[in-house]
Amino acid sequence: MMTVSNENRVRVNRLIGKQTDEILDLLNKAMVRLHDTGDVESETLDQVMTSLKYTTQKLQEYKEYEL
Repeated sequence: MMTVSNENRVRVNRLIGKQTDEILDLLNKAMVRLHDTGDVESETLDQVMTSLKYTTQKLQEYKEYEL
């Protein structure tokens, strides 16, 4: 039998999981759009892509190990 606090934790984790899925989808779409610009010489754009990749990786790790 689950206690109220466990039920709340499960409910909250489901909501967080749904939100992280949506965020991961948006991050991936952003990376595709930036890649589609074709600007391969921009150091700033390269830094943004690196940050998006790192953020995506960390968010996936959070989902796997924290939820």
